[in-house]
Amino acid sequence: MEAFMLSIILSTVFLSVVLPNSAEIETISAGQQAVVDVSSGSGWIRILEDDYVCLEVSVPDGIQMKAYDANGDILCQSESGDDMILSAFTDYWFFVQLICADGCSSSSARISVEEVFSSELLSSTAVEGALGRNVMAGTYTFSPGSAGRWTFRLEGTGGTDLDLEVYSPNMSLWGSSMSLEGFETVTVSVLAGEEVTAVVSRYGKTGSGEYEFSVEPSGQFPEFDPFGITESITPGEIHRYLIPAGGSSYFLDLAILSWGADIDLMIRDTSGEYLMGSQSYSSIETLLLHPTGNDVVADVILFDTGDNETVLYEMYTREPGPLSNVVPVKEVVNIDSRSNLPVGFSSIHGGLFRISVNFEKTRDGDVRVFRGAGEPAVTFATSRGNEEFLLYVSEGETVWVDPFFADFETTGYATVRISAADAIEMEGEYSGVISGDSPAEYFTVHAEPETILDIALTGEDREVDLDLFVSGPDLDLIAEGWLSNVDAAGDEAVEVYAEDSAEYGITVYLYDRDGQTPFSLEVNRIERTPLAGPSPEPEIWAISAGISGYASSADILNRASMDAVEMYDFLIEEQGVEPDHVILLVDALATSEEFISGISSLLRSAGPEDKVIVFYSGHGDQSHPGSGGSEEPDSANEYLCLYDDDISDDRMASLIDSLAVSPVFLFFDACFSGGFVNDFSAGSNVLILTAAREDLSVSERILTPILLQGSRGDADSNGNGYVSALELMTYIDEKLQLICPECDAELSENTYVCPDCGAVLKGDNAVPRPQQGMFLIEDIELWKVR
Repeated sequence: MEAFMLSIILSTVFLSVVLPNSAEIETISAGQQAVVDVSSGSGWIRILEDDYVCLEVSVPDGIQMKAYDANGDILCQSESGDDMILSAFTDYWFFVQLICADGCSSSSARISVEEVFSSELLSSTAVEGALGRNVMAGTYTFSPGSAGRWTFRLEGTGGTDLDLEVYSPNMSLWGSSMSLEGFETVTVSVLAGEEVTAVVSRYGKTGSGEYEFSVEPSGQFPEFDPFGITESITPGEIHRYLIPAGGSSYFLDLAILSWGADIDLMIRDTSGEYLMGSQSYSSIETLLLHPTGNDVVADVILFDTGDNETVLYEMYTREPGPLSNVVPVKEVVNIDSRSNLPVGFSSIHGGLFRISVNFEKTRDGDVRVFRGAGEPAVTFATSRGNEEFLLYVSEGETVWVDPFFADFETTGYATVRISAADAIEMEGEYSGVISGDSPAEYFTVHAEPETILDIALTGEDREVDLDLFVSGPDLDLIAEGWLSNVDAAGDEAVEVYAEDSAEYGITVYLYDRDGQTPFSLEVNRIERTPLAGPSPEPEIWAISAGISGYASSADILNRASMDAVEMYDFLIEEQGVEPDHVILLVDALATSEEFISGISSLLRSAGPEDKVIVFYSGHGDQSHPGSGGSEEPDSANEYLCLYDDDISDDRMASLIDSLAVSPVFLFFDACFSGGFVNDFSAGSNVLILTAAREDLSVSERILTPILLQGSRGDADSNGNGYVSALELMTYIDEKLQLICPECDAELSENTYVCPDCGAVLKGDNAVPRPQQGMFLIEDIELWKVR
């Protein structure tokens, strides 16, 4: 046995090679050719493909090829002059070595790459094929004439380990079979006219790779039983159910019965177009569906198995409960896994209302609120056993209050009460006490048109968890941050942009059953001010953008908009920048158009002696390899995710390069933000400070507290009363290397085990060093220390 294991290890070592530096070899894609130097006997090229296709790689006679993945493991190889077929269903990158065969006298070889088009597969008609050692995979498309269950059957006849995968029309994996025998079956539900792609892949060195492949009908397209279904799902599967058109509204629940797993629920029309979905991390996903004249399809998608090999789930419907249009309302709901009826309320005149849900024997229940078809507008999930909050209901609108237990085995009663709001009118600051006996307080605030409301909550006891909910026209937003090295558990903020005059309800509440702390609630009104004209005196121009309340509930952050307001306050109150020199964008106001036009206006206004500050806190993203230019080591663009659209690093660099005549300072508190550094170079006259490397995601609010702490004077290393650009970058770089990547705790120098979470900070789990970029023509005194 030991000798056998040793042979496997030696074989693995033998198969892996040391790859060349990717920056030193040419990269090509489908439809391109290149000439490779093989004068030393071999040469390298890198192939990139960002689509789900197979690629045919061709070279002249006398040249052999070997293809490797990014880890140096061999994928396939060809003999002299033979083509090689690569599968981009497994990866984006391929390293291809061109080797001169015996007798080859060429000093260079031309290599070309072309896309291989899929073969059409017909129902009940077997096809024969073979995957030699020079072929990674072959692909087939299938489009049925009628909806149903279809079984794809692969029978290997050449003694090779063959695997089978089936992909949806948008190339999501619908099913796979990967045994060691080469006999595989995958059954999927396909609608009439949908085109699916089947991939037959070779994973063994032995055998001829011959096979027979077919697809046959195996039953009707599953129709959802409104009384409920119970099924299990495994990785690589998707379950689909046809839901016939109905004449009434209903709630569709997907309850996850396997602990720690996560399943998402999507609804599409019969042409495959996405209609709605629920992708929370809750144990129950729920959607409200209104009557339509057309059938729809429910897709059940396994996101995370947890520690389970298979995941059990139930899916069922519930009818709406009683609907009232006058207050007070009192309804008792029997919460059972399938029978609880949500309570409806429609306001004749509109306004703010107090919602109270008390669970029997203070069981730990939660509450969803639906405003229309789709996912909940907001979900309250404290651990108190009762949920209380102010909710805005517009004139004629119908909302549904849906109590539930996240633990599907728990049952009991919940009393739902809806009454007129009895709240304190906020003006300025309010101080109070939250406790287990009095777990919530309610406030109202008026906003004038074109005003930003900065609503900030501060808890005196750092460990008592307070949260903040604001509800108003087109707004339901919870801020529920946690205890960190810079924020107390009760420090929350919600930023509201009121386009029109409006009233907003504010709820301050305790998350846990127990706990008591004094708190303060402060409301500041920030009016949008037109930008001033240029001045001959040196000035600072700035834009500060932050987004907590994204349109999708799955994207909501807790403190990103707070970051933007803190930077805004720092500029105006501590640096003396005039409000007509600063643009503040929060949440729905922070659209891509507003952000880009704001930066453009600042760059046009700023003179050579001025400074332009661009601050952003929110989501960041990284696209697929191949989206970026030669400046990107990984060939992938990075993005800032504004409220409605993304802005690429390329677009940002192009904008600054075309308009800037003054130094520009970019501060990005976002995932993958380090990738923006690659788009600037010496002489750009730009300083860019980021929260993350280009290949890493991070928690929110990583950069901002350190940035402000250094800007207020901690970065003034020479004590001259000013913080220079270089001093600030050095300070931030050092501080970010002392943040635990697992729990965000602040570390001491030379710490290799986090004292808070116990993470071992070595090897791949070592504290990453975010990317920063100093491209200013000269170091500049950026901030004056007060």
